[in-house]
This record gives sequence, C-alpha cells and structure tokens, in this order.
Amino acid sequence: MTDVDGAVVIPENLGEFAPIEQNNHPPRFVADITHEAQLNSVLTDGTASFFFEPEQADPINNLTPLQVLQQLVNNIKALGYTFVSPDTEYSQYTSFLAAGSPPNPNPMSVTGLTPNTGPATGATSVTISGSGFSNATSVSWGGQSIPFTVQSGSTITVTAPAQGSLPASVDVVVSNGQYSSPTSSADRYTYQPTEPAPTITSVSPSTVSGSTSTTVVLTGQYFTGATEVDFCGDPMPYTVNSDSQITTSSPTTSYNGPCWITVTTPSGTSPQQNNVTFSSYQTGTPAPVVNSVNPSSVSGSNPTTVTLSGQYFSGATEVNFCGDPMPYTVNSDTQITTSSPSTSYVGPCWITVTTPGGTSPQNNNMTFTQ
Repeated sequence: MTDVDGAVVIPENLGEFAPIEQNNHPPRFVADITHEAQLNSVLTDGTASFFFEPEQADPINNLTPLQVLQQLVNNIKALGYTFVSPDTEYSQYTSFLAAGSPPNPNPMSVTGLTPNTGPATGATSVTISGSGFSNATSVSWGGQSIPFTVQSGSTITVTAPAQGSLPASVDVVVSNGQYSSPTSSADRYTYQPTEPAPTITSVSPSTVSGSTSTTVVLTGQYFTGATEVDFCGDPMPYTVNSDSQITTSSPTTSYNGPCWITVTTPSGTSPQQNNVTFSSYQTGTPAPVVNSVNPSSVSGSNPTTVTLSGQYFSGATEVNFCGDPMPYTVNSDTQITTSSPSTSYVGPCWITVTTPGGTSPQNNNMTFTQ
C-alpha cells in the first residue's frame, strides 16, 4: 500500500513504540514490540513493521531515542528478520516471501568456542559465544548432552568431555526446547591427537648411593605434561626439560638393590623396567668400627681424655660409654677424641660410635677402675 505521498508502506502490525499512555492505550515498550515480532514470525509470509517516532525516549528504562531504536532493531534481527526498504526492495522481498521462505525466527546461534581445541582426555573448560542463550535448555556436544552453565544471553560455559567414541571434530549445538543453533564451522571443537604414554630409555647415573640424594637425568619420549615421577613407587620432585628429558633427584634410603623409575602423564605411566632405570641403589659408608681405645683403663672418679681409633668415623653423630653419650671431636675418618665419664662403676665398658651408616659393635674395649 502507499501513503498520501505515494510512498510504499507496510502495515504496522507490530504496533508503535509508546513509553506513555496514549488515547487510552497502555504504554508499549521494546519488550512488547519484540514479543509481537516473535508471534508474527509463525505466519507464512513473516512480514512485519513497527512505528517509531525519532523523539521517543524511554524514561522508565533511561534510554535515549537512539538506544531504543538500536534495541528494537537488534531484538528483531535476533528473531531472524531482515530489514528492507519499502521503497526500493519491497517488491523483491514479497517475491522472496511468496516462494515460501519467511524470515527465520530462530534466535539461537553459536558464533565461537574458546578454546576450540583440546586434549582427547577432555576436562577442558570451554566458553560458547553466540546469541539466544538466556533460555537455553540443553547443549549437545557431538550429539551427546552435557552439563552447562548460562553466564549471559551470549555466553555459556561447559567442560569438554573425553573424546571416547566421538569423532576428532564435533559440533556444539545450543537449544532452548523450541529452536537449536544451526551447525557451522564456528561451533566446531577439535580433539588433539592423543600422545602415547611416556617411555624411559636411559637413566644417568644408573647407580646412586642410598645415603645421598643425587641429581638424576631421565631420557626418553613423551615427557611433556608429566604429573609425577616415582622411584620404586615413591614420588620425587622433578623438572620437565623437554619432551625427551626430565631432571629429578633420587631419594635417600637404606634399600640396596634394583629400583624402577616411572614417569606419569595424562596419557599413562611408563613401564616398570629395572634395566632402563636404576640398576641398583648402593648403601652409603659402612657402619663405624672401634679398633682400639687409649687409654684402655681409666679411673671412674677422674674423667680422662680418651682417643678412639678405627674406621668410618666421618659424620659421627654420637659417642657412648656403656650407653651414656659423651662429648667428642672427630679428628679424622679413623680417629675420635672423647672423655670418659665420672662413675662409681668398676669393670669393663663398651664404647660405641654412631654415624649415618650405623653403630659400631658393643665390644668391652675399656675398663673402669676405682
């Protein structure tokens, strides 16, 4: 139809934006016109128009006239409508409509995934961007329904499931019970190929002392993303230098024998193989031995300087006279100077030296006299 000036116009079937009551008609806001547009979208022709006066602001929602118009246009476009000029495009548009293809009323769309790729093990947090999410009722991940959280009308967060039997790339579709987002390259999530479980091919050094923690270099494959390094089942600190090298430390232990080292990543754990890990642990310095005491006879009433001769005294932590600890000085690996205690005891007494390697045997190597 045309107006009095001969311009083509479309009937205003969505009504007029009117923030205040007019001619006994209640106010009509952006939401009211948007609702009418959604109802109108079920018609076979799908045409629609509304009336807007440039000076009409929205004092209730504190919107300027331009902001009101922007909201109306954006809301109606989100319903699938295409805005056309009644003067130049209406005839072409009516032909388009006559062909049976009204504007798409589907408000759902997915415009991107962040990130859009992740490991096959899943557990990656993914943000879905798009529109029409406010009333979302489900998220389909490659055809499987997954839990989701609606953050806003344009954002949903999910956790990527493990790939399992899913293909390498899957479409992520958001639905509201009536409509579902159409699939496109923007909604596609790609699983990264799964890296094999790690393997250790060499250990350097392959023999360490159990009494001292030693830096150990592991060489192998697929170490990236390592979550644990174990020595015979005991986790130890480590640094992943590259996909083929890890630096770690051996534990201190009294164990003597072969030990396996394993590296664990999200893809699995390396085999327990003694021949490619440590060939053995070696205990540290042997327990000390007291060979002679000088003097070998002392008076219990007079503390006396005593010199112990023997082996493996380095690192001594205690010297005992018949079980009583006494002060001492380690002069060398073969000599200790100490003092006899004052005591009323008369008779033989053993002296022991204790180090990290153990304690010397209890031999009656000293005699107390009156």
